[in-house]
Amino acid sequence: MNWILKTAFIVICPSLLLYMVLNYPDQSNEIKASNGITKDMGHGLPWKMHLLDPDPQSGSDGVKLADVNGDGLPDLVSGFEEGGVSRIYIHPGYDKIDEFWNYVELSSPHVEDAVLIDLDQNGILDLVTASEGNTNQILFHWAPENPGDYMNSGNWKTEVVPVTDGLTAWMFVVPTDMDGKNGIDLIVGSKRKKGIHGNDQAVVGWLKSPPNPKKVQDWEYFPLTTAGWVMSIKIIDMNDDKHPDILISDRKYSNNSGVRWLENPGRNSKEFYKKWKSHMIGVSDGEPMFLTLADLDNNGAKEILVPDLYNGIIILKQQNNNDTWNHYKIPYPSWSGERGKALAVADINIDGQLDIVLSFEEEGNVASIPYEDYKINGKHSVILGTFSTSPFLPENWIFEKISAKKGRKFDLVTLLDLDGDGDLDVLTNDENEEDDGLGVVWYENPIK
Repeated sequence: MNWILKTAFIVICPSLLLYMVLNYPDQSNEIKASNGITKDMGHGLPWKMHLLDPDPQSGSDGVKLADVNGDGLPDLVSGFEEGGVSRIYIHPGYDKIDEFWNYVELSSPHVEDAVLIDLDQNGILDLVTASEGNTNQILFHWAPENPGDYMNSGNWKTEVVPVTDGLTAWMFVVPTDMDGKNGIDLIVGSKRKKGIHGNDQAVVGWLKSPPNPKKVQDWEYFPLTTAGWVMSIKIIDMNDDKHPDILISDRKYSNNSGVRWLENPGRNSKEFYKKWKSHMIGVSDGEPMFLTLADLDNNGAKEILVPDLYNGIIILKQQNNNDTWNHYKIPYPSWSGERGKALAVADINIDGQLDIVLSFEEEGNVASIPYEDYKINGKHSVILGTFSTSPFLPENWIFEKISAKKGRKFDLVTLLDLDGDGDLDVLTNDENEEDDGLGVVWYENPIK
């Protein structure tokens, strides 16, 4: 009998071993903290992923939200840089959330940013796109006057804003009322144009709306600072003087690379239409990507959080309401991506404490990883981070998977309840330029 059991064991065990290798969670990257809590194993199953579009154009570049049709549900727009178009997607309703979203597609060559704004204040959202590449334009896409024609691209009208035409490689558009006149103005940022070398060949500035916004030739441009590669623009009062300042992350190719803010001198100041004073905050020796703000330690003051491309999450904490900021680094987990891109902060697991969602990008021409290989051997590029006690100590953070390994170059992250079940889902996009990216995707929060 013993020889029968031994033979069976020899035959069965290789199959059993193979099953365990394929199905047992990978814990090769597990690191035990001194208190025994697993810190770096990426525990938990990936969240369910939903595609908005089964056939996206190439190079989805960020996602911005707005309620286009007034039904109270979040619609969205994404520009597809390599595809040369922007698509405005309409939320299908909670009962059809698993279906693909309808969209209208508008031509926008080399689009880098796309934002829905009611420029002419007629109650219908228009589209503004910023383009780099060989285009280097800001375009106004005027929506049709009849809401029933909104989804028909032939009824839209597109115009180039002359004062910005060819000036720089436009990367970012933020709507705000700068001067209290004529409605919405636009804060715009850029990186240097192709073929240009040297530092400070980009800008942050603003476009002043004329009395009639549809007269595109009457929009005026005022530069506020030179820059290298603008990744973020946030409008926030940094010094409590009741004037909205501009917080930016200036990635590289700048003599002032880092996270810094531009001080608003006030609308009544003669300096308002000139360059604003720049205050450095931090990450001047790194490569800051998309930043956000949140009060992590619940003390009434917001910290700045920004991925430093290869170096980890940087938390910048202001000291005593002055220009001194403490700098804390939270390393990326070993099983995630290696190039941090964007993050967002909210209570994801509904425990009353803030969490972060972080995205990563991996570019083939940088990492020399062919897309097909990356889909098989890649890393988790959208992750959840939670912390206990102080958020400023790396050992207090635990990271979990949100995405599986499909997708490669993720971008902006937005946290919202897309399916109406009461928890926050994760909306983002895979920007892969090689015609096989995921486009706009959302990950369904499994907590409810």
